[in-house]
Amino acid sequence: ITSSKSITATTATNIHDNENENKANNNDRPYWELVNIPKIVGFPAPLDKAIVATVRNIDGMEVDIVQYPVTLTNLDMPTDKIILLTGCDSGFARSLACRLSLLGFSVVAACYTKEGAEFLDRIVTKTVVADLGSSEGVTCVIEACRNELRSRGETLWAIVNNAGVCLPGN
Repeated sequence: ITSSKSITATTATNIHDNENENKANNNDRPYWELVNIPKIVGFPAPLDKAIVATVRNIDGMEVDIVQYPVTLTNLDMPTDKIILLTGCDSGFARSLACRLSLLGFSVVAACYTKEGAEFLDRIVTKTVVADLGSSEGVTCVIEACRNELRSRGETLWAIVNNAGVCLPGN
């Protein structure tokens, strides 16, 4: 960790997702902003690897956010499996994509925005930007996942379809 001050948080997405709640009073800037794209970093034993991102507050203080994998004992993780996740721009699917990558799974993450995909680019196996509300977007995600499966000679192990729209009154 390069910063002189560091904290441990459950997910790097918590600060990013809550930026609307943490607006500074002076020029409507977020109180915390992401300094670099999160990435998986290897550490010496016993830590293994973690996802690290740096955030900066409006006063210029930088803090490293670190997410370590859950330790699972006596469980053989199927690390040769590919998982497709949709709705990975924020929240549950983004956190799940990070966690599964740390556990060694190959993750294809479908995001609605370029920013969502950039956040995960250095963490997951493959990112895809697509609007799953259109047939073209669905085809784009299917083709990207098929290409990844073919290149690895593996089969799709799981799908987590988290993409969706919430309409008022529903």
